[in-house]
Amino acid sequence: MTKRYGMWAAAICTAATVGLAGCGSEDSDDAKGKGDKGALGGLSAQEISKKARGELSSASALRLKADTDSGAAASKMDIAADDKNNCAGTTSLPTGKGSVEVVKRGDEVWLKPDADVWTAATGDPKKGAVAAKAAGDRYLHGKTSETLLKQMASACDELKTFQKKIAGDNAGDEKLKKGKETTQDGKRVLPLTAKGEDGTKTTIYVAAEGRPQLLKIASKQNGKSSTMEFTDYGKPVAVNPPSEKQSMSVAEFKKAVQKG
Repeated sequence: MTKRYGMWAAAICTAATVGLAGCGSEDSDDAKGKGDKGALGGLSAQEISKKARGELSSASALRLKADTDSGAAASKMDIAADDKNNCAGTTSLPTGKGSVEVVKRGDEVWLKPDADVWTAATGDPKKGAVAAKAAGDRYLHGKTSETLLKQMASACDELKTFQKKIAGDNAGDEKLKKGKETTQDGKRVLPLTAKGEDGTKTTIYVAAEGRPQLLKIASKQNGKSSTMEFTDYGKPVAVNPPSEKQSMSVAEFKKAVQKG
């Protein structure tokens, strides 16, 4: 198993960190108020960002939906994870082709890669086809410590790593500009905007009612767009492990591969 899949999972979180606090801007906005009457109206962009990062980093559970359009690095991710080591969702490869279904409960994990993922993992179309045939329509089941499963299950851990990192990462906060309250998906939000030196335009949407949770990050550069949506704050992940008939151990999988 190569490290390609794990590298992509890490890249998604790196992109999220840059999107939230790492974009430079020509003007900072430390002014409070700006005419907004909502719960965040009297706070500066920097204070709002700090609160949003705090909500994100302290969430006992979180769902992240990411859609990145970067040409050859296009990818999608829809993963929910909680502090009980439960995780469920789907991730795709940086190529935009191939996806893996992930179900994790404690240190047990069930993975269902498609043929494109097996090809990327083995680095060879023929070997990938053999692996896909060996797995069939079943999930690979085992411990997260097993080499074959560890890399593909890393998206669950990367989400937690992102939460920890974002707590103390305020680089670029002083460059954020505060927008006017609006609505996003039917919810009142306050946008924070930034423009990077490379031309990247980023908008961060923070809930303007209730807790100041980070709800969405939208970035655009050279006609390419990326979005990250954060939902299900504190909602335990519902884990429904596949049955024994739907699963196969790593040992069974290796034997099937050897048989061709």
